[in-house]
Amino acid sequence: MRFEFHERITTAVLRTSALPVAAQRVVLWGNWSVDYYNILAAHWPSPAVRTQNLRFHFANLADGTEVAAHWDWLTTYGRRTLTGERSPGHALYQVGRILHAVQDFYAHTNWVELALAQGISGPDLPTWEERPPALLQNLYSFALPDSAGYDPARDHAALHKDEPGCPAGPLVFAWTAQLAWRATQFWWSSLLSWLPHTTLHRLPGARPGPWAWFSRRLVEQLYIRDDLFQAPVDGLPSV
Repeated sequence: MRFEFHERITTAVLRTSALPVAAQRVVLWGNWSVDYYNILAAHWPSPAVRTQNLRFHFANLADGTEVAAHWDWLTTYGRRTLTGERSPGHALYQVGRILHAVQDFYAHTNWVELALAQGISGPDLPTWEERPPALLQNLYSFALPDSAGYDPARDHAALHKDEPGCPAGPLVFAWTAQLAWRATQFWWSSLLSWLPHTTLHRLPGARPGPWAWFSRRLVEQLYIRDDLFQAPVDGLPSV
């Protein structure tokens, strides 16, 4: 999903919380840092950055078993990272990264298409947590050209629902964004419950790191389309 919509979905959920504004900004920095590091990998290739960030994009997953295993990894990663984290800033940064992955599941797999084939659409589309067993069959994510068993039909350009101009069309994109928003609401509550109370008490002091402003500007210059950021998305709260 494009940066603009990650930010809008995450902001819509954060604004319903009691989190201080400064702390909300750290979550947003973590969320869009996943795409920021994609830009870095493209301009200054780094295998380590590329491998790490692919995990937060739901990529190169060939079937329902691999997708389910990836959700298990994300849950384990979240619990282990947050329950042991004492730094409010780093904890909130990790929350943002995890929410990015949650949102990308719906944009980077054929989950929505499989549901539509079952006659499920609009607000009835299920989140992963509500998954009907039938949707696990024939489920996969987009694949990169250098992945094992690459199929052009699974290329990101063919499968993504990152913006209204995606191959599936603006209505399916809007449904996907709504679904990602609902999933973000669920995961936001879960992630906060994994944070130690000692960390939560120190949240008002959380601040983005010194690279945050520069990184945000770089993403804006290389990635953001203002027409998409301002465009309405049916069913998605305005921010």
